[in-house]
Amino acid sequence: MAKKMTIVERYADIVAKYAEVMSDEDKAFLTERAELHAKKNVSRKPTKAQAENEGIKAEILANMESGVSYTISSIQKMVGLESNQKTSALVRQLKESELVERSEVKGKAYFKKVD
Repeated sequence: MAKKMTIVERYADIVAKYAEVMSDEDKAFLTERAELHAKKNVSRKPTKAQAENEGIKAEILANMESGVSYTISSIQKMVGLESNQKTSALVRQLKESELVERSEVKGKAYFKKVD
């Protein structure tokens, strides 16, 4: 699946494709718009939910013992989350950050803290 083009990339692509037929005023306008979008994206801070999730992920890691495999259900009970889906999503993020490794035994996923 191809990565979706951002607005900034799209503006740059339009300027590059139509540079010969576009007026200098139009090029300047599109370049200015691209810069505004780029500046807006840099100053973004995490949302309240994202900040809470970071705390929950830290708690998951703190409660996991090295060398012990855990299922999503056991992690969910250990941390006190109500949603199995949220637990799964947070553990997947930890796996993508290479803080947790995933193994599978008979179709059941187990997660282990990386040392």
